[in-house]
Amino acid sequence: MSRRSPLRRKLSRFRKKAAVEIFSLVIVLVVSMALVGTTYMWGMPLIIKRQDKVKIDRVYNYFNEDNANSLVYKIQEVANSGGKETFTADISGLWILHNYTENSVDNNSIEFVTSSKVSSAVISDRSSIKWSSLTAGSSCPPEEGVVGVDSPLVVCARSEIFEDGFNIIYRAWSRTLKDPTVEKGYRINLIQQKDTPTTSVGRSVSISKERSYTCTPPNLQCPEKMLIITEIKILLV
Repeated sequence: MSRRSPLRRKLSRFRKKAAVEIFSLVIVLVVSMALVGTTYMWGMPLIIKRQDKVKIDRVYNYFNEDNANSLVYKIQEVANSGGKETFTADISGLWILHNYTENSVDNNSIEFVTSSKVSSAVISDRSSIKWSSLTAGSSCPPEEGVVGVDSPLVVCARSEIFEDGFNIIYRAWSRTLKDPTVEKGYRINLIQQKDTPTTSVGRSVSISKERSYTCTPPNLQCPEKMLIITEIKILLV
């Protein structure tokens, strides 16, 4: 019976040890990949939701009248002082302008629509559109306000279920402000710039003052009381 040489025995032991180490390494790699996959599967949705929460907060600031860089603030500033302002969004979405002449309950408003995995607004379905008013003491659609007390623009928000997330809609709605001391009121009318679209996926909204005039009853715009109307021209870029 032949015996293996010491060199062959050492070589055999080395090969067995190497095989065990390679097998152990493969197990470690498989477990690591499984852990990475699990972390990705559970972690990524949370990261995306956090990112979308930040995005929705930024959209809210577009319509926050206390923010000097917001769309709402700029519209009121132009209505009061004239001139021209441009609001630029840093998030992709759809702008929709509803002219004051539009024959619908949505008239005299401008809105922004974007997608998100999270929602911070009331959720609507196709059979029932529900808005949440972000302007204290106001409703959506807005009722008349009081001069010196209420804002001329009411901010409303809602969300719609879309695929595996939501469409988030923010809207600035213009309303009449009545003067309690006299039969007179004030209103901002939002109008599109001539021959320009009322929808856009661009990021800029140009705001300029067209004119101010007095509407005297009887008139479709002011059937019961005199209104001081300021027309604000909107260009969606």
